[in-house]
Amino acid sequence: MGELEGNYNIDDLDAPHQTQQNSFQKQMTQFAKQGTIFEKKQTENPNQVQYKQGDIQFMKQNFDFMLELVNNNNNYKVRDQKSQQSQIIFMEYYHFLKPELSLKLEQCTESEFIKKYNGRESISFVISQFYKYHEYLKQVFADKDYKQQWEINFPFYVKDDKCYSEKSLFSTYTIQIVFQKLHEFQEKVKQYATNLGDVEKIQWRISAISTLEVLVSNMVDFNNYNNKSVDILSILDYILNQNSLIMILLQILYCNMLKQSNILSVLRRVYVEFNEVQELPFENYSQEQGFDTYFRFGQTNYYLQQQTLIVRLNILNMKKHQQVKPLTLGNKQVSRNNILKEQQQIDYYYCNIINEEDLLFQIFNSNQLIQYLFQKLEIDRKLQQISQNISQMLNKDIIISVNHQSLSNVLQPEIQQIRKLSDRKEQLKQQTQVKELLINLSDFFLHKSEKLLVDQIQSHEYEYQFQTTLSSLLHSLRQGFNRSQEEIPNYRKIVSVQKAKVVTKIRYPKRNCDKLISLYFGFQLKTNYYLSQNRIGDLLIVVYKNEYHQVTTMLGQLVDNSRQGKLVLYEFDDQSVSTLSQEQFEQYCSVSNKMRKDDSLDDSLEFIENENIVAVILFEKGWPQDQNFINNISNVFITDQIGTLYFIHEQRFARKMFQIQETDSESIKQQLIDDAFGKNQLQTYSQFTVSEIIPIFPNQIIYEFSSGKFKQHNPDVENCWKMIIKINDTDFQIDKMKLNLLNIASYFDSNDTAQYHIKQLTQFKESHNELSKIQLRIKFSDYLNQNPSYYLDKIMESHIAFAEFQSGYETFFLDKFIPKIENSLSFMFDINQAQIKKNLLTNIIKIIEFSFELTQDKVNQLITFENGVLKLTTFLIEDTNRSLSIEVPQSNKIGQFLNQLIINFDKYNFHDLLIDKKKFEISINQDFEKLFEQDVLTLILLSKYLHKLIAIKNDKKIIFKITKQDSKSIALYQFSKDRNEVLLFYNKFEDFSLEDFLLDYLNNHTSQYSKISYLELEKKILNKNQLMLQSMNFTADDFIKKEKYQPQQFELYIHYGQQKIQKLEGRLDPRDFETAFIIIKEQFYNKVVCIKSCQKYSPLIQYLKQNSSDQKCGFSKYVLINGVSEYISLDEQMSKIKIITKNNIEKPLTFYKNYSTTLKAKINFITSNIVLVNFTCTKPLEFMIKSNQFKLAFMKQDFQSEIKLTFLPASDLQMYKFYHTGISFKNEYKQVNKEAQQIKIQQNYSLNDKLLKIIMKSLNIREDMQIEQNNKNINLNQILNNNVLNIQSKQLINQSTQVGFERMDVIEIKDNFGNKSNSFVLQQIVFVHSIYQKIQIVPKYTKEDTGLKIYWEPQIKGIYNLYINNQKVDSYFTVLATQVDIEKSVLDFPEKLKKIPYYQEITFNIYLKDRLQNIYGSIENSLQMTNVEVLSSYKNFNIEQNYSKLSLEGKMEVTLRILPKNEDATEKQEIDLIFKINDQIKMTKILQLEGVSFEKNMQDFQRSIFYDNNGKKIYKVEKQVQIVRANFLDSLLKLQNEKLMGPLMIKFANEQGYDAGGLRKEFYSLIGNELKGDNLKSDQYGYFSMLSPGYYFIDQRFLQIPKKTDYAFVFGKVVANSIFNNHQIGIQFQPQFWKVLFEEKIQFKDLQGFLDPITYQNYESLLLNDDVTMELLCLNFTYQKKKDLINLIPDGQNVMVSKENCQIYLDKVAEYLIQQQYQEIYTPFREGFSTVLDIKILKKYFKPNDMGLITLGVQEIKPEQLINLIKFKGGQDYHISFFNTYVNQLDSKKIKELLQYITGTPTLPSNAKLAITVEFKSEIKESFIPTTRTCFNTIELPLYKNFAEMKQKLDTAISYGLVGFGIF
Repeated sequence: MGELEGNYNIDDLDAPHQTQQNSFQKQMTQFAKQGTIFEKKQTENPNQVQYKQGDIQFMKQNFDFMLELVNNNNNYKVRDQKSQQSQIIFMEYYHFLKPELSLKLEQCTESEFIKKYNGRESISFVISQFYKYHEYLKQVFADKDYKQQWEINFPFYVKDDKCYSEKSLFSTYTIQIVFQKLHEFQEKVKQYATNLGDVEKIQWRISAISTLEVLVSNMVDFNNYNNKSVDILSILDYILNQNSLIMILLQILYCNMLKQSNILSVLRRVYVEFNEVQELPFENYSQEQGFDTYFRFGQTNYYLQQQTLIVRLNILNMKKHQQVKPLTLGNKQVSRNNILKEQQQIDYYYCNIINEEDLLFQIFNSNQLIQYLFQKLEIDRKLQQISQNISQMLNKDIIISVNHQSLSNVLQPEIQQIRKLSDRKEQLKQQTQVKELLINLSDFFLHKSEKLLVDQIQSHEYEYQFQTTLSSLLHSLRQGFNRSQEEIPNYRKIVSVQKAKVVTKIRYPKRNCDKLISLYFGFQLKTNYYLSQNRIGDLLIVVYKNEYHQVTTMLGQLVDNSRQGKLVLYEFDDQSVSTLSQEQFEQYCSVSNKMRKDDSLDDSLEFIENENIVAVILFEKGWPQDQNFINNISNVFITDQIGTLYFIHEQRFARKMFQIQETDSESIKQQLIDDAFGKNQLQTYSQFTVSEIIPIFPNQIIYEFSSGKFKQHNPDVENCWKMIIKINDTDFQIDKMKLNLLNIASYFDSNDTAQYHIKQLTQFKESHNELSKIQLRIKFSDYLNQNPSYYLDKIMESHIAFAEFQSGYETFFLDKFIPKIENSLSFMFDINQAQIKKNLLTNIIKIIEFSFELTQDKVNQLITFENGVLKLTTFLIEDTNRSLSIEVPQSNKIGQFLNQLIINFDKYNFHDLLIDKKKFEISINQDFEKLFEQDVLTLILLSKYLHKLIAIKNDKKIIFKITKQDSKSIALYQFSKDRNEVLLFYNKFEDFSLEDFLLDYLNNHTSQYSKISYLELEKKILNKNQLMLQSMNFTADDFIKKEKYQPQQFELYIHYGQQKIQKLEGRLDPRDFETAFIIIKEQFYNKVVCIKSCQKYSPLIQYLKQNSSDQKCGFSKYVLINGVSEYISLDEQMSKIKIITKNNIEKPLTFYKNYSTTLKAKINFITSNIVLVNFTCTKPLEFMIKSNQFKLAFMKQDFQSEIKLTFLPASDLQMYKFYHTGISFKNEYKQVNKEAQQIKIQQNYSLNDKLLKIIMKSLNIREDMQIEQNNKNINLNQILNNNVLNIQSKQLINQSTQVGFERMDVIEIKDNFGNKSNSFVLQQIVFVHSIYQKIQIVPKYTKEDTGLKIYWEPQIKGIYNLYINNQKVDSYFTVLATQVDIEKSVLDFPEKLKKIPYYQEITFNIYLKDRLQNIYGSIENSLQMTNVEVLSSYKNFNIEQNYSKLSLEGKMEVTLRILPKNEDATEKQEIDLIFKINDQIKMTKILQLEGVSFEKNMQDFQRSIFYDNNGKKIYKVEKQVQIVRANFLDSLLKLQNEKLMGPLMIKFANEQGYDAGGLRKEFYSLIGNELKGDNLKSDQYGYFSMLSPGYYFIDQRFLQIPKKTDYAFVFGKVVANSIFNNHQIGIQFQPQFWKVLFEEKIQFKDLQGFLDPITYQNYESLLLNDDVTMELLCLNFTYQKKKDLINLIPDGQNVMVSKENCQIYLDKVAEYLIQQQYQEIYTPFREGFSTVLDIKILKKYFKPNDMGLITLGVQEIKPEQLINLIKFKGGQDYHISFFNTYVNQLDSKKIKELLQYITGTPTLPSNAKLAITVEFKSEIKESFIPTTRTCFNTIELPLYKNFAEMKQKLDTAISYGLVGFGIF
């Protein structure tokens, strides 16, 4: 009989008995070998997850887990204990091992035969023989040489001349037949399963013994074969044809098992056995025919034995258990319910047999079951991926994990309870529920958890939280809080700032694409700076003028900056989901190059001219460290997790960041960081990212499980979110992530309504100067932190205390209409009642606190004062039903409280502010009605000034009694007889003059309203001489009109300072006083005249200093108004004075006193009939003051009816405007067009565009400059090497000049009103380079009638800004490089290049410079073309020259090739190369021409195989080849009959990668590994091995491989295909190998390098021997190989070696060693090779020594070679320098490792230039190691701060061998 397919020989290494021991270690070894495949694996699909080191670790962990499971759960027990079978050996898996037989025929009678060999006896005999064979195999396994003699007695009997026997009694035959039938049955079941999946994964066999013992034996008993013979094999056939058995095995072995791929990955086999049981939990009543007539199946048992799964089918013998009676329906009527129950019973019956839950519950313990169904390792891996995604999204390291122990704690008790259930139906039900629950949980984590997290992070709640946290941070900086403390204070101070809001929230107009800028810093940079420093890939918002000259915005990414005067950006739209990948950059850059003639070919690209760019916002992941970058930041934005923009108004934020960066001390820096952002929030070495400084996202998220039945306590983890998953029976519920609530003050910071009120309150404070001395603060109760957002909303919905305070405060200052008192206070004491109140408040109140409290009390005190704190409390009253009402202090109550605060000065203990107890006291009758409260307050405030008047005459202590007058008298005041007490009657209060009060007191009147009238003299008093300008003698003539009086009737008395009233005698000197009272006395005192000193009274001094009608904005301009009455309201009189502005708008003076914000007028009496008006203005203004009633003056006492005043700009920066009108250069004058100057952008944009409004507003701030004296050295070389100019405007270019020559610029100067300015005084003038601001030039100048002529000679090219008196002139001053200088220009030709072959490309760069070393770039070249050429004095060859376009950087790439005029004329010769620039020789180079370049041969070779004679490509279609990694060699063998001429498309089985080049590269690399024998499982075999360093040759062990011919053939095919497609395979064969393939003669010299040096020298020495020596050596033409003697020629043993034929002998030895002994390999290899590639064509172009370059590539790589292949993107110059330094320090081995890391191969291709991209990205954290994308030969690095950090990270990355796509 033939061998059974799939079975093992005894010697097979994979046979079951071989793997019983150490199977775990062997599996791990195999996996470790495959690990290199995983480490090298790459795919082309950017969305495909790459196999990185972490992936390999996960695979190994998964494999470890499953192997540990199957090795630790060896729970198999022998089925039949009576069999004494100690060990199962799975004999059905082996080919039949035939023992030595001894056959003996036994003849007997029929009756004897039937009796002795009936059915029962026969089956017992057969079973015993199987046991015997089982033991026999065990002995053979133990000893391969074991032999056993089997004696077989074969019985027969003769009847009717015929011989009868039973063939099954021939034991060895029966054993083989049974094995064969079971194998055929297995294949039959397998055939049914072909549509279910990869059935080859399951290798299974059926136990022959159990089949015979349980099934066949019972069938014999069923059919009563006790008295007759039986064909046992026929019974077996009957059993194996039963559909129910097939169905059960199909379900268990395939339907169920194929679902458990992880289990199958570690199982080596499945073994099915049958077992007889005594009872079943369910009965199948409906089946009463066929197999079910005899047997019923019970619950299936599953066991593990090492890596074998044993499936035990339990069977009930129906004949032995008649107690189980089938249900016979007969003719009875069966109800519908019974039918349903019957069907349900059938379902349970089969479910009991074939359910998959039993498999899992039986082979796993509880914890393993949970981990397996929950897919623990897959979920951990998925969460690691999610962690990476979320970390990338949030730009911070976040770890997401599952607390698996919590899941075990919840489910383990339930699973253990299920195992104990005796009710089988309930057990099945609960098993299914647990399985589905775990699968659903697993599905959630694998497919839904990431979306849930992202949705929550991007939800409105988190957006609000971000805004709140950001506002809290900025307010903390504004408030000066130290955030290193545990809690942020729950109060806020009102700070006077230009912008009350710390941040403005803005949404980018295209809502869907703003997520592309999530969690970025946005830096609005100075436009000129960005245009010179931009990088491909910059993510930015550009504000620019479109073709309709409208200002618009665009979010895009820079794809091309090589165009002169233009930026090319990819514009993101609503469909954009991510920033551009590297491939897309390359694509759009290519598109941009194709569109140079037509910019409208691609709508996604936007071409913006530099001149149209208004502003740029550059987005960076981290805060910049480049000081030059920082100096050019205009504004700062921050974006949240959904891309919402936040404009930062609080400038302390940027200043704090700068302060931290400038600090050298690490400890001080850490303290600053902690104080600003919170303790341990950031580290000094961290890159400041948005998500780190706005810490709303945790560092860790843990999923924990809890049971709905009881609560579990888990310890808290610092800075960690816990997401609780509540499990309740068959379902689960996931709680949302809980935000870390901030205090209510933080929410207050970000609330728009609250900030509006703060703005109003701030403005109110700024408009009341007295409040600048009082601290205003807002304080919240900590109880409100329980639900801060809710309580804050309720507060904002109610009347806010801030507004009530403002209204109440204003009410407090609204006095009764008392113009006499006000006017008197003004001219007598320079004060008014409001000022008195303000002075009191600033001394009484130190803090005004707006407090918010949560309470349940119904009665609360809203306004309190204590220890200098005025507390206004808003109460949030919460009743028992949780409903909320709010009680706010009302404005009228606030005003009343302030009144009471002063009236009750004794109660609050500030009487010292109102009275001087040594001089006067105030006594108040507190029983006054509320109606008189304001009158009492006024009298209290006046008491101090009334005392001052009384003190003119009386030094005694005065008591003011404020009381009620009950009499009918109308007098307000009354004096006591001793004149020491004054009664003030509040109920009689009316307006009165303080002058009258004084006269009453001086005239000794007892009360007000005496019979004497003081108004009579008032009409006689002169309006002049109340302003004392000089020392003089005063007489009555100076005050009284002469025609009205007799001078001798009057006397003059005076009071000033501390002097008492005295008669005025002699001269009065204005230096002696500030204010003096002249009291005129006739018969009594009847007039007080107030005089102001011109030398002591400050306002008058300022007034007299005025000598013109002009004043600067921000300074005061004083005007005197004469003829005003002290007895009439000042506002009433001032309303008659008109102010007329330049545009003829006429308004009363009182408008500018009370309402205007631009022109403000402050009006005060300084004498009884003269007022002083103090004008201030915020912007330039001309206006006229006109009056028909009063006289006006602004200088001295020159009073007129109208005057004209002018307010000029506050500084010279605003007083003059400068216009650049012309340029003179090299005797040519050019007029500057207005279009060439900077024109302010008109606001022709939508007012709804908040972003544009903010940006435009920031641009309106003048770019004036304070020139700083900078003594730091300027690195001139660095500036000259990087100074690139990129402009396109023809006007700017035409108006440019050249460095090194003097130019003259004409500047026209006008005043602020457009008039010619003659008063301009030049203080400072300087030109400043727009990019390198340290470059400053102070020019010469001459002053002309119209302005200035400026002479200067710039030495450095660029655009300059002109500053005159620190004011920037609105114009460009453009300077270009002068003509190319040969000496300064650099020709970067390879110095070491001495020899070159024909057709070899030589590439070098030319860097053009002018004589001052300025870059001569494309802009200069467009004005004056530069000619570069290479010539030679030799004429017998041509020089092919290609020149790139001159770049902005002045770089031109030159490529040369030397071509022979005749293709065959490639002889060796010397040539000279002459390099010329503008017809001047720069360099001459002498080179040796030798041979044809390898590249040329390779090009010709590829042309010959890929194209026909007509130039048509032969091979276009790529042939797809599917490769199985685990069986790589088998995959190659399947290619034996495939045509491999042409390109291949590689597909790795069960992998999603698309072959865009990377998979192909990997495939050829795997070929090289295979040829080296890396994947061979045994050291017994080999293919090629290293013969000399770096070279491989055929291994002797190759000849021992049984299928060596097939292997050699397919190796030849794939090697030829790799050469055909120019792919390196990573192996270099000895040149002798190719010499044999090329059919070149092998010679003795070929053994050099093939043999070891000593052996080779011994052979070589034979040539030196003479004949005698040769004869003594007795050598013949043979070669001794171990025991074999090889004839080198026919009959070689008889041909002696002599001196004459010694060379032939040596050649024959070489021929044998190199060729003949391996002919069995060469021949099929050549045949396979020739099916793909004609060896003759290969030989035509290459020599054997060339082939290593083709199969391996360039091995000896020098650092400079690698650097020449690198293209840098991004980063600064020092980053490029770091990388070049790193490469230059590498040895040859390390260079190869670096190449392997970046490109996937350690060598350089032989024929083509490899383009390597090194890209520096600011968005990659500095803590990350570099990442590579080998498909595109790209490495991406963060912006490392120093070389040491870059080197350490690169070394780490290379050593780990990581691969991947980086951020894309």
